[in-house]
Amino acid sequence: MKIFLSFLLSVIICSTILPQEIGKIFTAKEADILFGEVTEENAIAREEFISIISKTNNKIMFAIEQNYPFILSDSRAIINPGKNTFSFERMFLFSKSKVVELLNKDFSDFILIQKRGANTLTITNGMYTLDLAQPCPPDC
Repeated sequence: MKIFLSFLLSVIICSTILPQEIGKIFTAKEADILFGEVTEENAIAREEFISIISKTNNKIMFAIEQNYPFILSDSRAIINPGKNTFSFERMFLFSKSKVVELLNKDFSDFILIQKRGANTLTITNGMYTLDLAQPCPPDC
């Protein structure tokens, strides 16, 4: 009984201390079936994308406004070059670790930031797509 209680306590502590990952990787075909067709898409060169995401620590937020991709850091600062202000109301948040995992699954020359309808934003690297972002707000 003591072993079970010790195990249960360690699971509870670990689940509250360790950050939860946000996002799930699908094949590109699965993403098309589950989340619909891409309605808007922006390509960023792989090396530039890697440089951009290196400017944040734990989470990364994406939005597309007027066909321009915005990428924001943990502190909601814009970290991709081009524009320094935004007026959108909704962003899509992923764990940086899931974005890095996506980058390690394939080595496409371009990373695609895609809108699929009004409420879905995906990141695609070759044959793999990251989705199940956390909407921000309310949970940023």
